[in-house]
Amino acid sequence: VFTSTILANLIVNKKVTLDTPIQEILELKFANSTTIKLINLANHTSGLPRQPPNMNWLNDSDNPYKKYSEEKLLEYLKDEVLLNKTLKGNYEYSNLGMGLLGYLLTRATNLKYEELLIKNVFSKYKMTNSTSKIEKVKKSLVHGLSPTGKKVSNWDFDVLVGAGGILSSTKDLATFTKANFYLENTELTLTHKPTFTINDTIKLGLGWHLPTIQKNNNLLFHNGGTGG
Repeated sequence: VFTSTILANLIVNKKVTLDTPIQEILELKFANSTTIKLINLANHTSGLPRQPPNMNWLNDSDNPYKKYSEEKLLEYLKDEVLLNKTLKGNYEYSNLGMGLLGYLLTRATNLKYEELLIKNVFSKYKMTNSTSKIEKVKKSLVHGLSPTGKKVSNWDFDVLVGAGGILSSTKDLATFTKANFYLENTELTLTHKPTFTINDTIKLGLGWHLPTIQKNNNLLFHNGGTGG
């Protein structure tokens, strides 16, 4: 949701469009003549797998994203990427796709992901206890526990930080939620507009899922979790 909010800000400010091909930003020839647009990353219709195949998930399950670098991502796109033909143009949730979107937005603006968050989300909606830098909040961080009560590692994100690398507080998340109800926040209302229909009961915006619970009664929805 936050990565898509950054995207919406850049669209409102005419830095990119939903139809901008990712090759245009990276200037990199992808394996298998692959073409993907920013909209496909924001609404999970790219055909990309949920996780990068060249991520060593089994060996790094306690902190799987930590060692997945920019070099590995570009190597995957240049040498390995193969879209699922059945899924391309259809909905399939992809952390890889959302992490790639965050990376592309840093390349399009020459700003780091944390800088994009501060400029387009945290300062705009007065989220004073939110960051993608764990060192900023380590003293106040609530430690996650395993089912047996042992402290577990937070997941540290590198190049795919846009897929879930934000640390926040209940108050900040409530503040952001309220901001979504004000129509003058045009970048947020843009994320609410349907961009893809999965079936009669759920559509997709940008980052948000839009389920219908009754006729003319829609929700903005997203859940999820990371280690720690």
